[in-house]
Amino acid sequence: MYNALNIAIKDLFGTNAMIDNTKNISGGCISHTYVVYITTGEKVFVKENSLKYLNMFHSEFAALELLKCAGGPVIPTPFSTFETADRAFILMEFIESGVKNRDFDERAGEALGNLHKNKKNRLYGLSFNNFIGTTPQDNFQNKSWPDFFAERRLLPQIKLAQKNSSLDITLERKLFKLIENIDTFIHQPEEGPSLLHGDLWSGNIMCDKNNNPVIFDPAVYYGDRETDIAMTTLFGGFSNRFYEAYNENYPLEKDFKSRTDIYNLYHILNHLNIFGRGYLSQVNSILNSYLK
Repeated sequence: MYNALNIAIKDLFGTNAMIDNTKNISGGCISHTYVVYITTGEKVFVKENSLKYLNMFHSEFAALELLKCAGGPVIPTPFSTFETADRAFILMEFIESGVKNRDFDERAGEALGNLHKNKKNRLYGLSFNNFIGTTPQDNFQNKSWPDFFAERRLLPQIKLAQKNSSLDITLERKLFKLIENIDTFIHQPEEGPSLLHGDLWSGNIMCDKNNNPVIFDPAVYYGDRETDIAMTTLFGGFSNRFYEAYNENYPLEKDFKSRTDIYNLYHILNHLNIFGRGYLSQVNSILNSYLK
């Protein structure tokens, strides 16, 4: 492994660059993550996994490049991906974490608003597929946001849950009823598609040494920006000032909270498919709140 990594380091930083030391980084639940300290002084963040994760790393590389925008959150610069006979790697900029100052939440909310003002895509979705956690995410593009969310977000998760035998017939019927009536619950945003992080929970945002918000581990696509805001509420960790600053920069529709649970249903179904049936009651609760 170190031979291949040393070659990659030399390709990036020159023939004099060699691995000096490595340090494991905790927090990730999918890949082995660590920092590589290089003899020439650079530091590189590395994700390593089995070879089947190479496509995931390729899509992450493309997503990190796509997310960089003026006034937006800090995005780690991706350096390269490579493979050995049985391992896959992605190398990127290592950003050291710092201590949040009083205005961090305000800066984070404003930066996310600037990211969402990216409107370069006229269709919902993306030109390439990627992953949400370890689950493949289908980004086939559509001019209709409700159709995209039903067909490319909820339906694949429902089919995967059926394959895993995670749903009883009553829950299946409720989920398909929701999809059939999706236009009742969400609508076409007048402002068009926004560039989204796609998996914006508190574990995927941090503060750097300069009190700048940094986001990482994206599941990027173009969609209704309310989905990113909804995700921030799923597990908590974001202050009122974060939401106030976001709204001051890029106001949300007054009734956006009425759609929060339906957007989070996508992530809860994904957790059901990855982690098991402990999420069934949450799925059922959301369905009952919409299918009255």
